[in-house]
Amino acid sequence: AWSERNKKWLQHTYDEAHREYSDAVDELFRSYTRRHHIRSRRMTPAQAERFIEAIHNSSDPRIRRYNAMIKILRQLYRGGRGND
Repeated sequence: AWSERNKKWLQHTYDEAHREYSDAVDELFRSYTRRHHIRSRRMTPAQAERFIEAIHNSSDPRIRRYNAMIKILRQLYRGGRGND
């Protein structure tokens, strides 16, 4: 992505924090689909939206930390002050 503020291209890396987040989301997805008797290939858009909400509301520290970091980075790169 292009950073207007830094006037350069930013590279995303699949670092340790991202791998931990991905593992946690995968675990959440498996438990969510089991608990709600959802076959992943037949998940409806409404069910997918509810799963996204489950990610945002997760108490798993791996998910919460990564989401918080992304929120901070988004504010920095957009020049925001945290009001979005």
